Amino acid sequence: MALRPHYSIADVILDLPAAVSRDDLEAVDTGLPIKKVKYILLDIADDLISYDEEAGITPPTNDPHPFISVNFLSERLDNGKIGPKPLPALEALVNNTNEPAPEFPAQLGNRITLKTPENRPLEDFEDLYYSILARVKTLHQDISIRLNNGFCFLYDRVWQDGPTFEDFEVELDEMWTTLNDPALVKTLDDACRRNRAKALHQLITIQRDNGTITEKFAADLMRGLYGACYNEVPGLKWIGGWSPAMISALLGEKYRLLLAREAEEEKKEQEREKARQDFEVWSDIVQEYHGWLKEVARKTMMTECKVEGIRTVEVEFVDAY
Repeated sequence: MALRPHYSIADVILDLPAAVSRDDLEAVDTGLPIKKVKYILLDIADDLISYDEEAGITPPTNDPHPFISVNFLSERLDNGKIGPKPLPALEALVNNTNEPAPEFPAQLGNRITLKTPENRPLEDFEDLYYSILARVKTLHQDISIRLNNGFCFLYDRVWQDGPTFEDFEVELDEMWTTLNDPALVKTLDDACRRNRAKALHQLITIQRDNGTITEKFAADLMRGLYGACYNEVPGLKWIGGWSPAMISALLGEKYRLLLAREAEEEKKEQEREKARQDFEVWSDIVQEYHGWLKEVARKTMMTECKVEGIRTVEVEFVDAY
């Protein structure tokens, strides 16, 4: 039996290229159309979810921290759920402090949109983009480790009936290149910056209306926000060079409060639904009991009438309930 040849990983599997940086965007005049960026991210997300399903990969169930996976964020988009607002970080900018600002209660809880993923604003795809980056890096690191340590060979299947390691590496490399296309990233970065600028505008208005800042200071902030300071408003987080674990930790912390409030709201809704169901059951029981009382009372009154010698065939019973 012929032995399979051993291939050097250095000859066939290279590290992923460096992630795009903010400096790379300066050479891009025009980004990709927003609609195209959405479809690219949704297509890559679907492919990654399919890989996990075919390989039988499931998220950890004993992790105390939220597992913000590609599948999790894709389902939130499909179900119309809106992610955390960007106000906490922006409040720190307004107050000119580096201290992280707490979530406002109004930001938490279930917030739903009826728009399909394709019709939602591009900034709603920000966290999905981060999660996709982390997943592609994780998969690429995984196949590199397997091949580097001689556990597998290039023409082995990554999973049963799946692609070979060689083909899978090519697919991951193409995904990574697409995700780090400066034209795509520029469009997404612009959308995130506009969203944060809009949220900051709202925050300035709230602070002006409640007297936290003066009218003049608010006007100065507005002029700076849409003028010289606009480019300083945060857009995308440049985390492509981070490890997958660091990206997952960032997303887990970002969604921690929101998921806790959503779980609380879901529990309350379940309690309200149970109360409604219990009320309907008891309502049926009470109605049935009232009907039984009517019949008993009618028969009792008829019996009393006959005993007294009153020639009455039927006595009308008036419902007092």
